Amino acid sequence: MQGVKILCVEDNLSLLENIQNMFKPYCTFFAACNGKDALEKIKEEIPDLIISDMVMPVMDGKAFFEICRRDEKLKTIPFLFLTGVQDSKLRRVSIKEGAVDYIFKPFSQTELLLKVYSILSLKVNVKKDFARTITDFINRSAESFYGSKLNSDLPFASAADSKENRICAYKKFGLSSREIEIADLLLKNQTNKQIAKELFIATSTVATHIQHIYEKFGVKSRSEWILAVMSL
Repeated sequence: MQGVKILCVEDNLSLLENIQNMFKPYCTFFAACNGKDALEKIKEEIPDLIISDMVMPVMDGKAFFEICRRDEKLKTIPFLFLTGVQDSKLRRVSIKEGAVDYIFKPFSQTELLLKVYSILSLKVNVKKDFARTITDFINRSAESFYGSKLNSDLPFASAADSKENRICAYKKFGLSSREIEIADLLLKNQTNKQIAKELFIATSTVATHIQHIYEKFGVKSRSEWILAVMSL
């Protein structure tokens, strides 16, 4: 699949191979075993998304992330962290600094694909057939889990196809005016820090509003919220 490039940085070679097998049929996938190796790979080609483990030898995920954030060419690349460390403080700090999301190990194939989809789906250079591939996978998972497919064939085809429809959908869930503004920026995959800057509010205030949005939708994470929006 041309147009979508994913870099996965993981020192567990068995897990790295499994993730590669998951994505390689659908996109350009390249792998690295630590942050230093990843920096060398990025010199050859800049990815649309980086999936990175946190704890690795030579250079860990946090150090790799910080180097990328200081580089003008790399600082806008979305980071999705994989970690077996249940460290909520580290998670909050990294997301505040610009990481898009976390997946705690062990994780399911569906969870990883859904999070990747939620990050990549609104990037202008992501082709529709890639989005459809991920959506079809999610639909199959939803059908086996819920007993029926999601309502839309293409992602965000119903609730998110216009601002008016989105606002109506959000109001049904009791979102306030501020929460609606934040929800729209979440759909654009903006980080808490970016949302705070655009709305001229504190990052902590954004985090509080997002938590309220999740509670009103009955979900616990951005990926679950994206799935809820897709099913409207």
